[in-house]
Amino acid sequence: MVCWTCNYHIWALRHIRQLLSLDVARTLACSIVGARLDYCNFVLYGAATSSTQKLQRVQNSLPRVVLQQPRMSRVRTLLKSLHWLPVSQRIKFNVSVVTYKIRSISHPAYLHSLLSNRISESTAILRSASRPMLHVPRTRTVYGSRAFSVAAPTL
Repeated sequence: MVCWTCNYHIWALRHIRQLLSLDVARTLACSIVGARLDYCNFVLYGAATSSTQKLQRVQNSLPRVVLQQPRMSRVRTLLKSLHWLPVSQRIKFNVSVVTYKIRSISHPAYLHSLLSNRISESTAILRSASRPMLHVPRTRTVYGSRAFSVAAPTL
């Protein structure tokens, strides 16, 4: 459903793109389609690539519309020119940003309680002992490694 709504808004943006400046088109694309692409990113962390490829195809069509490029143009260069990350990297970036915000302001409390500091068991004094590192809980399954309490410290 997310892909369907994104494609609809890209289609609508394509029809009015000639009337907009590049900055306005970029802002519309980020606010309308980009927000939908970022919807429920935490659920997609560690998921199979087949799950994120649909969103990547949607994102690949968006810079072509914003920059008014032909369908066969290279997407990587267009994404770089707009300073947009691919979907898989966007997911990791959003998880990392939320983790940083949780560590710096301790809110929301329910997510802050899932993260704990790593306790050094060694008696040697190391330079890395002064860095605030997070504890990565052990999991037995791939599904368990996708949990926020494991994914956030890993990233």
